[in-house]
This record gives sequence, structure tokens and C-alpha cells, in this order.
Amino acid sequence: MKRADVQKSRFLRKEDIGAGAMFTIRGAKKDNVAMEDKAPDLKLCVYFEESTKPLVLNLCNFDNIVEISGKDDSDNWGGVKVFVYFDSKIMFEGKQTGGLRIRAAKDGDKAFKEAKSEATGTTPPWAS
Repeated sequence: MKRADVQKSRFLRKEDIGAGAMFTIRGAKKDNVAMEDKAPDLKLCVYFEESTKPLVLNLCNFDNIVEISGKDDSDNWGGVKVFVYFDSKIMFEGKQTGGLRIRAAKDGDKAFKEAKSEATGTTPPWAS
């Protein structure tokens, strides 16, 4: 059993995207990203047409979407196509941990296909 199998995540992570995939932004909203027994920690998350899991945005990825879309307000990002990939060089708290990055989608980028076991078919929280 792998580590990713032991601790499931309700947010998009490297194990979900493999070598990277193209997504279409559906919307963005602040979500509580804290563990169940911890104090609330609200972060901006972006939701995609192709996934039930949102991506928690850091400032770098926020800025990348602004550059790609030409829109500095996350309320206007719907329909923007992006490519999400794992970058092993990302630092977190002084350690090289790797993380997800966003770049502009290109012709030939593979579209994301969510594993059927992950899909819930429920209305995503950004739409409520």
C-alpha cells in the first residue's frame, strides 16, 4: 500500500494527475482546508469541470492563472483551460517537497480523466 492510499485527500494532489493534465476552470471560492479537528483555515481553491477535487491555490498558481486568463479576479476564470503538473523543485517551509503548478494549456495536452471511484456526482461546493 502506498502513502497516498493511506491518507486520502479531498484536494487535488500529484497522485491524482500523474504526468500532468489539462483542466477547464469551473470556478473558484474560499474553502476550509484545515483537518477535521483543527481551527478553520480558509484558502482560495479552484474547481475544475473534469474533477470533483479542487486545487488549493498558492500565490504563484494564482498569478499564473491571472497571466493565462488576462483576468485578475478569480470570479472571472470560468472556462479558462490550464495544464496542472507536478514540479519536484517547489519548496515548502524550507524543504524541497514538490507541488502542483499551473501553466497555459497547449494543443496536444492530455485532458484529465478522473478515476470513477473518486467521482461523487454531487454539486461542487463552489456552485452553492
